[in-house]
Amino acid sequence: MRVWFLSLLLCPMAFAGDWVVPWITHNGQFKSDIIWTNPTAEALVLNLVAKRNGGETFEAQVTLDPLAQRVAAVNELFPQLEEGAGFALYMNSESDALLGSYMVVGTQSASGSSPAQGNIQLQSTAGRHLIFPFLPDPASQISAPVVVNLGTDTANLVMTAYQDSAILGQREHTLAVGEPFAAVSSDLFPDLSGPIYLHVQADQPLAGTSFAFNELLEPSVSEALVVAQGPEELVDQVAGSVTTVTMDSDLRIDGFTMGPDGMMYAAEGWAGNRVFRISLEGVVETYASGLRGPIDMAFDRFGNMIVTETVGSLARVAPDGTVERLAFILSGPNGVAVGPDGNYYVTYYGVNGSGRQIDRVTPDGEVSTFAEGGSIRTPIGIAFDDAGMMYSTNFEDGVVNKIDSNGQVSVLATIPNTLLGYVRVVGAYLYISSHTHNVLYRVHKETGAWEIVAGTGAANDSDGQLLQASFAGTWGLAVSEDNRDIYVTAYRDNVASASAIVRHVRLD
Repeated sequence: MRVWFLSLLLCPMAFAGDWVVPWITHNGQFKSDIIWTNPTAEALVLNLVAKRNGGETFEAQVTLDPLAQRVAAVNELFPQLEEGAGFALYMNSESDALLGSYMVVGTQSASGSSPAQGNIQLQSTAGRHLIFPFLPDPASQISAPVVVNLGTDTANLVMTAYQDSAILGQREHTLAVGEPFAAVSSDLFPDLSGPIYLHVQADQPLAGTSFAFNELLEPSVSEALVVAQGPEELVDQVAGSVTTVTMDSDLRIDGFTMGPDGMMYAAEGWAGNRVFRISLEGVVETYASGLRGPIDMAFDRFGNMIVTETVGSLARVAPDGTVERLAFILSGPNGVAVGPDGNYYVTYYGVNGSGRQIDRVTPDGEVSTFAEGGSIRTPIGIAFDDAGMMYSTNFEDGVVNKIDSNGQVSVLATIPNTLLGYVRVVGAYLYISSHTHNVLYRVHKETGAWEIVAGTGAANDSDGQLLQASFAGTWGLAVSEDNRDIYVTAYRDNVASASAIVRHVRLD
């Protein structure tokens, strides 16, 4: 569906006013009214210039009585202006007290009179950086940003689209003095899928607005935000690749970790009773059995494996595979980590997602609450950095928590609309899996800035470079001692069956 509302305007600037509306419509699909309010006790005279594609310029003058409001249709203001492409409207007055807006009406919507309203903009508030905070998914709505050059020279525009904490695409465009530029978002970025926000930078002052239309051609309007600078430069994308580890057995895997022997260890999950040892070449053997729904595991300084059991217990597995019940804990435990103090720390998804705490268990089996409430909600992953700071991930709301040695909790980052899984510390970053988005995230430990480090987002299991490879969900994480290799558990073709696969993420 193509909306006639949007046409590219290329016309020289003939009149510079105090106010500007970057785009006014006047065609068979959309009608526009201009509204002015004079809040003063004296009459105001307004000089108007409409600029249109092809160099057409139309002038008009309006007088506003004291304390009066006037609503004028486009064809009333400019009777010689025939229906066609939109235009930019410039306004000038001897008084700076003028207030104004404009109304766009979708005449071909279901009601035939669907309205949207925007405000006139002072040219003095123009800037060299514009942000369009939300341009919706083209699968459901058509959107279009509009930019007008209010400078004294040709503007060199750089338009950068951001999506999921990454740059989706970038376009350049030159814009003559006084010219407005309008384009459908999906024309600017042909690979666009999902919502974006847009930064427009130029070497001349700009003003802008954006429009969106649903399938009923009902319009909405939003002014662009003038900001001092654009989004911070993204962290350099990590170089590396993703390959699939070919295993000699089909496994069901929940928690996943790297052992002190450089082998991978996998818990069978709530319906199982085993922990497996997997070589880097994919050879599988049973390391321990007789467990009661093993969920996650971690190794202590003595080489013992500490295992959370879904029934509500913590088991300790000696290096020879002998299993002992160390402590009884709450039902629904999940992640486990060994702290710098030698104690064991346990997160709880909880019964029916009720988990709100992290417990501390001593090597002697004494259990106490270490942190609870606040931003802790269904915590899954848990990890410590070299400084002793704890990090935990919420399954429920995508929150990454930072927890100090006193159990004080603060939110480090929020990754929206995702169900987070396990977390591992790799240098200055946290690497985090996701149950929902088929990608691997990383979060800076200090700033909380997050990005997708691997995966296209499509549910598949193709190998390749980090951002070209695909995952069918990501869950368990095991990291090599040198932090160069991350092993990720996933499913094949997004089928959550009993068979999991292991993907090798190599960081170059």
